[in-house]
Amino acid sequence: MLSQPQRQPQSPKSQSKSRLYSLQILNYSGNALSKPYVNLYLLASGVSVTTLGVLLSIAALFEMLVPPLLSMVADHYRLHRLLYIGFISSLALGNLLLALFDQIPVLIVAVILIEATFRPTMTLGLQLVITRMSYESRQHVGRVRGFSSLGFSMGSFIANWLFVVGGYFALFSSAAFAYLTSLSLTGSLPQATTEKQEKATVTRVPRTRAFYLIAISMFFIMMGQRIGYAFWFIHFQQNLGLSTEHLAVLSAVMALSEIPFFVLLDRILLSINVRVAFWAGGVGMAFVWMAVGILPDSTWILPLILVRGFLFSIFHLSTFLVINQASHPENVATNQAIAQGTIPSIATLLTGAISGWIYGNLGVVALFTGVMSVTLIGMVISVFALRDAKVDRIPAQQQ
Repeated sequence: MLSQPQRQPQSPKSQSKSRLYSLQILNYSGNALSKPYVNLYLLASGVSVTTLGVLLSIAALFEMLVPPLLSMVADHYRLHRLLYIGFISSLALGNLLLALFDQIPVLIVAVILIEATFRPTMTLGLQLVITRMSYESRQHVGRVRGFSSLGFSMGSFIANWLFVVGGYFALFSSAAFAYLTSLSLTGSLPQATTEKQEKATVTRVPRTRAFYLIAISMFFIMMGQRIGYAFWFIHFQQNLGLSTEHLAVLSAVMALSEIPFFVLLDRILLSINVRVAFWAGGVGMAFVWMAVGILPDSTWILPLILVRGFLFSIFHLSTFLVINQASHPENVATNQAIAQGTIPSIATLLTGAISGWIYGNLGVVALFTGVMSVTLIGMVISVFALRDAKVDRIPAQQQ
């Protein structure tokens, strides 16, 4: 009888890749189990809509100020992975507080912890992925981001079942478990976004003119993104007749639709100019928002979600690459936090109230026309930033 061939052990590199993919799946599963339900839980716990708005504004202020300051410290001492661990721990703690307590002061602390570190965690995590790929001379950022979308879709699919079985406690405790489990996998990321320098060579690196122009363009682009995502599901439910259960499934399908495009983008971005990718994605997303406002009925939602899957993927990934290339390695983590955390928070603070008034008084078409307009303004400003940054094709050796 022939003996069965023995399975060869995984190489350290393949083990590290598996850990990196698992890290993305766990983190984004936690996001799907937590973030969509936080506000609903607060309202169910007796917090008024007005108080919720104030609370979200306070959280936006924290997000605006604290993560960039911590990123500056991480840039100086090369502690980016440690900061990432701190952000994940904050998300886990916030969800544990939501699961175990119902006192309003505790819930306020929990929401601030979650809201202030949710986006910075994703931003810093993807920047560390980009750094690791650059060290390995590989271009697999899209593939890694695809596993993030897989994790979000998995979390979205099981969220309804968990809620039926155990309510909000099951959702938030499961999210905390996912986050805490992911901490054991953070070793798959580099310690910092830069290689270690000798003390004598360490100097303060100024930001580039290109980055400041990108920051201005991101103010308008992210203003549109934040308003659009704040109201499109509300529009789908109130005006197009989708139930909460339908929205949960739609959220999962939305994440699933991103996966093939994120994987394909690794090769696409090797053959086209990153500026073209950034522009195609950004301008395309502007018209997606316009389409949301003029949908005649719910039968058009799924095709729009599939189109959005491609455009969002290419815009999301190319945005990180553009900021990465317009920054020095010594301050890229802080720049990512400013452009994708602080700037959008400022935009939210300035436009949150007026966007709600437009939706309630002028209607859906007016709101999403405004979203399209501010996004296009940001894309026009980005032309000058991209020209200054000399953002070009990803080097071929990163294959």
